Amino acid sequence: MVTLTCTQARQFLYQLGLCDLRVRTKIATLIKAKASKKGCKTCALNVVCLYRLIHVLGLGDHDTLLDENESTAQLQDELRNEITAFKQSLDKPVFHESGFRKLKDEGYIRYHDLAIEYRKSTSRSPNASNAPDYRKSHQFNKVKQQYESEITRSESVLGSDHWLPQLLKSTLSGILETEGLYEEAERLATEILTTNADLGTSHPKVLKAMASIASILYSQDRCEEAGKLQETVFHERLKGLGATSLKTLESMDVLAKTYISQGKMEESEKLLSHILAIKKERLGKEHQGTVRSMVHLASTYNIQGRWKESEELYKEALIAYRQQEGATHPNTLLIMSNLATLYQKQGKWSKAKAVLENAWNISKRELGETHPDTLIIGDHLSIVLCDLGYWSEADKLGREVLKSRREELGDTQKATLISICNLASIHCDQGQWNEAELLLLKALDEWKTVLSETHPWKLNTMGNLAVTLGKQERWEEAEDIARRVLTTAVETFGKKHPQSIQAMSNLAFTYWGQGLLEKTEELCSEALGLIEEEEELSDTHPYVLALMSHLAMAYCGQRKFDKATEIQAKILAKSKEELGKRHPNTLIAMSNLAQTYYDQRLLDKAEALQLEVLENWRNAFGEAHPDVLKLMGNLAQTYCRQKRWKEAEEIERNVLARRETQGKTKPSTLDTMARLAVIYTHQQRWKEAEELEVEILVRRGEAAGKTQAPPNVRPTLGAAAASEVLL
Repeated sequence: MVTLTCTQARQFLYQLGLCDLRVRTKIATLIKAKASKKGCKTCALNVVCLYRLIHVLGLGDHDTLLDENESTAQLQDELRNEITAFKQSLDKPVFHESGFRKLKDEGYIRYHDLAIEYRKSTSRSPNASNAPDYRKSHQFNKVKQQYESEITRSESVLGSDHWLPQLLKSTLSGILETEGLYEEAERLATEILTTNADLGTSHPKVLKAMASIASILYSQDRCEEAGKLQETVFHERLKGLGATSLKTLESMDVLAKTYISQGKMEESEKLLSHILAIKKERLGKEHQGTVRSMVHLASTYNIQGRWKESEELYKEALIAYRQQEGATHPNTLLIMSNLATLYQKQGKWSKAKAVLENAWNISKRELGETHPDTLIIGDHLSIVLCDLGYWSEADKLGREVLKSRREELGDTQKATLISICNLASIHCDQGQWNEAELLLLKALDEWKTVLSETHPWKLNTMGNLAVTLGKQERWEEAEDIARRVLTTAVETFGKKHPQSIQAMSNLAFTYWGQGLLEKTEELCSEALGLIEEEEELSDTHPYVLALMSHLAMAYCGQRKFDKATEIQAKILAKSKEELGKRHPNTLIAMSNLAQTYYDQRLLDKAEALQLEVLENWRNAFGEAHPDVLKLMGNLAQTYCRQKRWKEAEEIERNVLARRETQGKTKPSTLDTMARLAVIYTHQQRWKEAEELEVEILVRRGEAAGKTQAPPNVRPTLGAAAASEVLL
């Protein structure tokens, strides 16, 4: 007689359906082994009944059925104990990941603690996905086939509208989504939605299916479609369950994350503030769900430029994760990376570097060098290294991260595009303008399909392109882009937002390059006034120093030397104190002050500073770097005023030889030729001077005039890697 009741069988079947495929296979194996033992017939019949049930519904292997007459009295207890032991063996945190989903979304933390996955595999949620470990062990195809077989067999017995085949479809859909097989994943999720459509939009099964489809759409960067579905799910749950239901809050959290991706910061902030307040009250401050919402809100504040509020939330979340998960948990490391990104935006580069290097070393040790989380941290670290002037290290790390992402994702995914933009910034700082331009244009072309026109990542990329074009003396193109970025930033974020301040600085840079000194002065003064009112940026922040530098150069061009010298002396003192004597920004400030001394005919002071800057810059980049050539030209001009013609000629010849390789008709090349002709004239070498002047006329054409060289200041680049990671 079989003592297994229908209720017990249903309960067992439900629990079995929720199990990870590996757990189901282990259970089937254990049942078969136990049933082969001699003992209590009733226990044996229970075991056989369960094993047959597994076979009928396709949940397991397809070996021959067991002999019902062989069992022992301890079969059930032994079976239960062995299954428990097996599950516990899997409950150790294992942070393997396929990489596709994680890198695809970029900046959004996923849990991959298998202990959590097995216990919470009741939904298709990425938090419960088992696919990463399948992919890691090269079992994906086998697992996919097994799930498809189970779905087919269970549908043939129970029908397509039964909860079990729907559960299996949902699980398989989640695995397919994680592996980037979106079309198949969406098809399965849509089948579930269609099957349950008659239940009505407000039914939990329908809402769950809609949420699954929205997740798949979001994974494909189809944020507008995903957002519409998520809004429907949210409003239905709000109407049916109320504003404080955890299901409603979950829908709000997911919707807020999509709003962040769309650049809808006000909508995101409104939802997340509500969610966080309720979760703190219902779940407590240290609950993982509360901390996850805390990180989302911190990210929103970060993008809004509310850095103090963002920093407070990140620190609170970091403390909670360290206490709950430990200092080496992936979520802890990614929140550290978020906090460091915030420090980087505030110009606290040394602080950011210390945090990132710590997270980077732990992540490499615990997760591996090519793990998605490690790559996120590496991307952020490369930008901070660049900010601090460690260009060779930044370049090496940036290339390594980009290579890993290209191998895993190709060139069109968000994560790869972020790495491309970051490497472009590194190229830009090293004077490799052509390489930087190509990378930025590629990124912008891809951003069109995945980001809105107002998204900060896109605005940063456009701003960096404007700077890169300006450095190539393509001022009209640079101004057009910089002006569009500023207009969009002001309309989206307001004039006082750091994104707008950065855009104003870059537009001022293009004005200076075209000799529009009054416009430069007006724009820089306006931006500095806004910063003073807002008090969000410190007086040593890169945006502030860049604006001050542009303003000082405009004063120089207007021969307001006293004002220029005062500003440049302040910039130099702040740079030395904050960054050190050899940091690129300090050397640039020193070079600009030297130029002002030159304009005032304080030639000894100018020469001393120019020699110091040139030596450090040459050691860092070599003779061919564009900024090195500008510095050499400045020193030659100082020698000319000191009537040291031979020394000036030697420098200008060297500069001209290198500029010729960069473009014979570029304004900087023609300016060098003109200066060399003047040197020949002062040495009464009339024929050589005349030949150069004729060549200049030929190259410039009849209507060409002397073009002002780009200012020797570092414009304010915006790095796309300053994207936060969401839980």
